[in-house]
Amino acid sequence: YANLTKFFVWTLPTNGGEALVILVSIACGWALPILPVQALYINMFTSVLLGMPLIFERQDPDAMKRPPRDPRSAILSFELFMRTGFVSILLCAGAMALFRHELDRGMPEEVARTAACSVIVAGEAFYLFSSRALMKPAWAVPLLSNAWLWVGIGAMALVQVLFVHLPAANRLFGSAPLSPASWVR
Repeated sequence: YANLTKFFVWTLPTNGGEALVILVSIACGWALPILPVQALYINMFTSVLLGMPLIFERQDPDAMKRPPRDPRSAILSFELFMRTGFVSILLCAGAMALFRHELDRGMPEEVARTAACSVIVAGEAFYLFSSRALMKPAWAVPLLSNAWLWVGIGAMALVQVLFVHLPAANRLFGSAPLSPASWVR
């Protein structure tokens, strides 16, 4: 149950951030920072490569010291719901800011969109560490306690590099190669 909750706590804000990017850009009359096919790419790969390793998280050592959970209680508590909203806003703000920054630097929309997609994927990877501990700080869970997490992050990094630099992926997803400086931003 706890690992399922961790998956929801990770998935909802990451999808929420993507949705906010599209909604905010439509509401403001701006060009879309990520295309629907790019949102589909992000969801397909990050859900499997980043989200699924949460299933293999070790049980919290304090789990048996807590009273049983009320079976009628919601999966997301108020605190986790607020966290979902906050992370969604952070992902949206990061993607929108880098998209606008790349456009302001004179980059083509394809490059700006690729940068925005990369921000979302990187943000989801970093947020994954926080999702491992629901009501504790991220550093409360040992970094090396889940090898599948690192396999997933490594695989996602490889897939993201291919998304950015592989010509077939550029044609399929409307992405474009990024300069080293854009990668750093």
